[in-house]
Amino acid sequence: MALTGRQLLIIGSILPGIDISMKQGFTFIETILYVAVIAIMMTALIPFVGNLLINSSKSMAQQEVSSNARIVSEKIKYEIRKATAFTVPASNQLSLNSGATVITLSSGQVTINSVPINSADTIVSNLIFENLTTGVRYSFTIGSNFGGTRSEYQSSMFIEGSAQIRI
Repeated sequence: MALTGRQLLIIGSILPGIDISMKQGFTFIETILYVAVIAIMMTALIPFVGNLLINSSKSMAQQEVSSNARIVSEKIKYEIRKATAFTVPASNQLSLNSGATVITLSSGQVTINSVPINSADTIVSNLIFENLTTGVRYSFTIGSNFGGTRSEYQSSMFIEGSAQIRI
């Protein structure tokens, strides 16, 4: 039960040697304890948040590489499957339907008729096409291209697949 101002005045007049007043705020000891508790909590939280950010960066790089690998592989398969003829003029180039569609590797980008398939955040290397008589086997390595040298921004994967042309 809190005392009102009038009750404090009455008690103060009855007991003149006792200082009964409403104190507000924190004492110095309470402030030090609160700061210590907050410091301990921050000491535990900062490494947790740091690890969360690092794992988020790793996940983003892996997801970008994986997504682009799937897109490039599926687009190559699609183009091969809808073709009626093909040639492999060079190991990193595929010509479909007498040159109407050309898939090649140019400056880290897989291109179809000079249009890049993979994003600028990924770089493709070692694109190889192999003639299988009625189809084509392809393989490539795709990696992240975020520009950072830190390990959490690095990811790569090797993809291999094949598709047959329409006969």
